[in-house]
Amino acid sequence: MNPAVPRFDGTRSYQHIPFQLSLHIIEQKGEEPRHLEYLAETADDPRPALIEALRAIGPSGTVLAFNMSYEKRIIRELARDFPGEDVFLMGLHDRFEDLAVPFSRFWYYDARQRGSSSLKAVLPVLTGTTYKGMEIEEGGQAMREFQRVMFEETEPKARERVLVALRQYCRQDTQAMVDILTALEQV
Repeated sequence: MNPAVPRFDGTRSYQHIPFQLSLHIIEQKGEEPRHLEYLAETADDPRPALIEALRAIGPSGTVLAFNMSYEKRIIRELARDFPGEDVFLMGLHDRFEDLAVPFSRFWYYDARQRGSSSLKAVLPVLTGTTYKGMEIEEGGQAMREFQRVMFEETEPKARERVLVALRQYCRQDTQAMVDILTALEQV
């Protein structure tokens, strides 16, 4: 989320504050991924717990993201804001690889992508999977819904429905990368 009015001490207007993550961890090639997730469920600063959840990544291996510049920027900002965690966080930062590269450099292209190398353009072409029909279909909507249920008065059932939808959306993002990677290996 990136609220206009800072919600937490030491943050600034429009600063991106991560509140959720999804990890699909593959220890060895050919192994089924292990899924882990974190989603803040209170109005407290989610960053300390998110940093702790990132420790599940482990000390070695590739950290794969799609258009990694956003994730790397968030990691750098976390390292700046939590200096006691900077060695750990920058260790993750330096291990990132970008799954978008084969698509943005046109090493793989399909006309159905319509010129886009975004995750939502590539995923259906390679896997047949889309975000259509999900309660939350895109990142901006995820940020707005999270802020709404955390910082506005919300009925408990509605709040829980949004939290479930946020988990599904975030899981879809990382499962999509596993599926794209698998499809590329078959191509």
